[in-house]
Parts: sequence; C-alpha cells; structure tokens
Amino acid sequence: MPTDGTHMEVSITKEAIAVAVKLCINWIGQKFVKLVRAYDRQDDSKVSHAVEKHLQGVVNWATHLQIFGMTKSLLVNKATTPLLLREPRMFSALKSSKKKSEDQLLLAGDHILLLGDPGSGKTTTLKRLALKVLLESPGNKKDVFQYPIVIRLRELSEKSLSTGLAKVLGLFHNEKLHKYVRRKERGKYVTVVEEHDFLATVAEFLNQGRALLMLDGLDELNVRLRQKVVDEVRQLCWYIDGSKSKIIISCRSGDYTDHIEGITVLEICPLSKSQVESIARKWLGKKTTGFLASLKNVPYYDLTDRPLLLTELLLVYSRYGYLPEQPNQIYRKVIGLLLEEWDAKRGVRRQSKYAGFNPNRKEDFLSALAYYLTYTLKQKSFSENKLLVAYEKMCYSFNLPKEEAKEVVQEIQTHTGIVMQVGTNRYEFCHLSLQEYLCANYMLRSPTTIPYMSHFIAYPAPLAIAVSLSSQPGNWFGALMLSYNNLNQFNEESMGSFLSRLILERPDFEVSDTLGFALLAIFGQFGTDSVSRVYYYLEKILELTPVFESLKSSLRWYNISSQRRSTPHLCEVELRKNYYRLDMFRLPVPSTGFFPEKLRVRLLP
Repeated sequence: MPTDGTHMEVSITKEAIAVAVKLCINWIGQKFVKLVRAYDRQDDSKVSHAVEKHLQGVVNWATHLQIFGMTKSLLVNKATTPLLLREPRMFSALKSSKKKSEDQLLLAGDHILLLGDPGSGKTTTLKRLALKVLLESPGNKKDVFQYPIVIRLRELSEKSLSTGLAKVLGLFHNEKLHKYVRRKERGKYVTVVEEHDFLATVAEFLNQGRALLMLDGLDELNVRLRQKVVDEVRQLCWYIDGSKSKIIISCRSGDYTDHIEGITVLEICPLSKSQVESIARKWLGKKTTGFLASLKNVPYYDLTDRPLLLTELLLVYSRYGYLPEQPNQIYRKVIGLLLEEWDAKRGVRRQSKYAGFNPNRKEDFLSALAYYLTYTLKQKSFSENKLLVAYEKMCYSFNLPKEEAKEVVQEIQTHTGIVMQVGTNRYEFCHLSLQEYLCANYMLRSPTTIPYMSHFIAYPAPLAIAVSLSSQPGNWFGALMLSYNNLNQFNEESMGSFLSRLILERPDFEVSDTLGFALLAIFGQFGTDSVSRVYYYLEKILELTPVFESLKSSLRWYNISSQRRSTPHLCEVELRKNYYRLDMFRLPVPSTGFFPEKLRVRLLP
C-alpha cells in the first residue's frame, strides 16, 4: 500500500500500522463512494467503517505469531523467513518443478490455491503477504493490490462465504441485490431498479478496490459448508478480474479434492538448509551454531524441513540449551503434535467419519502400516495399489470398512499429514524418522517380532528404536540377541548398523544379566577384529554405566579360560558347571564368551 519507497522495519510500530490502515480507507472511500450508493442506497461510510475494523483485525492477526509453550507472541517478520513454492508433488516430478518465491504470489494473474502439509507455513505465508500489502511499497508493477481481506474459514459461522464477505464489506447481504441505475426514458432521467447477483457485486467491489482476498484453511471449514463455499469460490474466480483483484486460498495438501477452474495450484516446499539456518538465527542468535551442531548428531534431523517441527526443536533447545539425548522423546512429541495437538491448540476439530477412529487408533493404524511397508513391501515410497493392499490386510483389526480404503487414507492424510502423496499415484511417510518410529512402535507390541529376526536384518534402524522404547531395554535387547538363533542372522555390516543406531537412540538400559550375556555373545561372534566397526560400537556401548555393570554382573557365572587365543585383545570365559539361574525369558545363555582384555581389572573382582 505505501508508495513512498519505504520498506517494513524489523519491528512494526503502531503508528506505521495506523498510517497504512488510513491509506487503505482513503483509497476505499475514493473508489466506492459511487458504487456503494448505487446499491440499496447504502451510506458509503458503512463500508469504510466495516473495512477499517476488519483491517485492524487483519493487522493484529498478521503481525503476531503465537507459539504454544511460549508466554509471549513473536513478530511474524522477526521470527519467520520467506518460503518457496512449487508445483504440487502429486502432479509433477520434484526435480522438474520450478520454484517460485513468496513475492510472486502478489503478482497479478491467476488466483492461487496454496497447498502444504500440517505445519508447513501456509497461514504464516498469508500473514507475511498481508503485511507486505499493508506496509511495503510494491516491488513489481504487477503488484497492484491495495489492501488484504482475510477470512479464516474455520471461524466462518455464517451460512456461506458470501455472508462473511458481506459483513467484512459492510454490505446488506441478500441472494440478490437491487442496483439503482439512472437512465433516460422519453427524454427524462428516471431511477430503474435492477437485480444483481450478490457474489458478482462483491467481485465488483473487490475489483474496484484492488483487494487481495485471502481464504485461510479450506481444510478446516465446517464439513456442512464445504461444498457451498467451494461453489462460491468458483463463482468469485469467474467474476474477479485477476489483473485488479486476486484470491489466495490455503489448504492442506491431503485435503485437496476440489477442482476449481481458473486457479493455479502451488505447494510450499520443504525448508532448505539455508532456510533452517535463517530461522534458527532469528530464534537463537549466537546459540545457533550449537543448535546446528546438535542437529548433526541426532537421527531426527529430517524433521527440520517443516517450520512447525523445526519450531518445536528450537523451543526445546532455547529452553534447555540442548536437544534430548533420547530421540524417542522427540518422536512421541511430534506424532502427538501431528495427530491431535496442533489442531487442538488452534481450536480446530477434525471429526472422523469412522466410529472409534480417534487419534490413538490412527497412531496404531499408522504403526501397522509402517511395519507392513518397511518389512513386507520393503519400500519407503509406495503406489496407491500397494497402499490399498496394505489397507485390506489391516482394516478388520481397526473395524474399518474394506470398501472405503481410499476414504480412510484420505482422512489420515488430511487429518495428520503423516502419510502424503508425493507424485502421481505415489505415497510415502512425511519423514523417514517418523516411519521408523511408528514401525518400531508396532514391533515392540507384536509378540511375533523376535522370532522373525531375519526380516529385520536388512534394515535394523526400527529395531534399535524398539529397544529404546521398551520398558526394559536391557532385557529386551538381550532377548533379541539370544533367542531363536537371532545372532547368527546378523552379518558384520548389519550388526554395525544396528549398534550405531542404538547408540544414537540412547536407551535407558537397566542393569541386567541378560544384557551382559548378549554382549558376551556379540563380542564372541563379531569382536575378534579389534579395528572392526562392530568392535568400535561395542566399546562405545560399554561406556554407558548400566551396560558396563550388566556385563560385570553376568561374568559372575563364568570362569576365565586358561587357553591362549589368537585375539589377545579379548578375554575368553567359560560357563561354570554349577551354574543355575531361573531366567524369565528362558534364553540360551552362551557357554562361552568374550570381553575386552583392557577391561579385565575393572570387570573382575
């Protein structure tokens, strides 16, 4: 709106806002004075007052970012960074999709449907655009918009979008408006009353005022109003001149089901490395280097490609000065956030059409799906047909109708954003770390996990997470290694991968003889080479006090062998003949085993 060449400062003063709103109202007054009087002989000041009140609300909404868990709100332009946009993943290959800047949304032309996953920054992008229109001078001659009108669709209490717009514009709403037209008849001027479609009249107002109409949260709209509002949007797109006014609608990617002619569909890109650094610096300042260094050492670094999830990590780091050592704390928090808390914090209720299919059941369903895809299909990206096959195998367990597979998947995609469409007929979990966590969640609760160890060797990461999630990680790990000939299923590469991920997951091991027996067996099978990857990770695990104490406890059942071995870095032990122990797991305790020679003094009395 401003035309003096100034740009938005880091902090927005009340004076600047007041000036911007006043400029908008003056513009509206000049453009609407004749137009308003032509309709139902209304006082044009009603429009100015209504729009002024609305713009004050838009400014309050757009200026601040309220983060749950923080006592104060943040300034949008201080805490956020411009996002990039591209063609939706469901329509095109990512490599061939050209990216657009946020500013390009303000150029005259097609109306925009802005898609994005939960927490990807859709609403924040609209806020940034509203502030640009109000407080920045145009950077391009095609940026013709003078003021923003914002309708938050989840708050639409009226019966239609048109009634909501009527309230904003100070117009009397009716399906038909009477326009008073002066024309000459028989040599005299007379007033003739003509009927006009209300939405066509609204479009005329928007065109005259060069308004930017932003509709936030099509996916959050009351289900009963959805079809009517979409039909009204279609009409507005038909009536509004894109060179004078414009509509931008935000919607979750998974909820994009309505084709609207004359609208360009764009999707928010995941955050790039440079954008992550930019946002981190806005939040943490000098602490940014430490935060970025910490991210390199955790397995959930992939979560930072979405603003909402990055924000959660930034909040944790700013509060405690470090990221949690145990990643499962973050996995649980993020899953809860996406399944329920993010909507609840914003007052959005998404009612499932399937009885009992609440957030907890959705988590169970997603866990079973993650397991099936990871270890049965052995894929991270899957076709719609594969997804339907997986659904048919699981639907009865969750009391879901077999014939409504697409509808259930659509609901999960819309409500959670955890499963998403990434191309034509292709789906995947939004983050690999979350797929691994959900898979581990299923494995931990499945009684058939341990006997089928051979299934997991090629991809042992979820297995390591399952150990960390168990209530007794020491005993669970020990049972895993000692049962059903499981240890022989591993090779050096897979064991190294398993142990390295286990170190990252940092389970809360308890002191357990079972854990000690498992370590002796692993050293015996894979620790003969002191420079091997497995030996290195075994030594790292032994740095954890409960693990060391578990090994020490298990050695009380063994004698040190007097035989010389070709591996002098290891001590060999043999089980005593008088050994007797009631083992709740009924595990085969190894008759021989090995531990590092350099630990002899510390381990043996």
